Amino acid sequence: MMSSFIHLNKLLDAKELTVNNIKANLKINPIAAYLLYSAWLNQYGDKNLKQIDLRYKRATKGPWEVKDTNDGVYIYSEKNMIIAELNEYFRDYASFIARSRTDLPNARLIQFILQLQYSAIQEKQRLPHPLVDVSKHIEHFQTFYNVEPKKMFINNSRQAGVAGVYVHDNNKELFIAEVYRKKDADFILYALHDMLSVLEKLVLLQKQLTNLIRQAE
Repeated sequence: MMSSFIHLNKLLDAKELTVNNIKANLKINPIAAYLLYSAWLNQYGDKNLKQIDLRYKRATKGPWEVKDTNDGVYIYSEKNMIIAELNEYFRDYASFIARSRTDLPNARLIQFILQLQYSAIQEKQRLPHPLVDVSKHIEHFQTFYNVEPKKMFINNSRQAGVAGVYVHDNNKELFIAEVYRKKDADFILYALHDMLSVLEKLVLLQKQLTNLIRQAE
């Protein structure tokens, strides 16, 4: 198994943690990949993290893109399908929502890589050097998501098949977006909270790994 650690950089390029990505990039058989993935989820995927994974996996596949047109602000899927139409007042918020569709699975993958390296050092296994450095990824997330998430909620009564996403602001209910799939609305509702939750765990894990490496030297 340890020989597979040399392929962690390739796994990082996969952008998302799946059994197939683990198998292909760590060069291990399907059963080993499934067991590794399952063991990691069971040990390090608390209830909140499992809900986060479920939300982005159910949502329309990323990447999502923001398009600012004369008719309004829209979020589109990779296949040019409209995900949501946004209130122009929340134009800047759209970029956080769209980017999080790609960044959330990427952040969970980075968490997996950090935890894998941490566990290996903790068990006094020898790793190839240098270890996979994900600090730039974490710094990028910290810079981009330096925003206070708003408390949003969904109103399904706007019209058939459309979920209205709203936010409470100064005791008023402000409309954010019309979302055309309920599962995408669920993702959008929690997107920033989920991203910041995973980022908090990444920062803590990175500090723990750094301290462990210093102790091992």
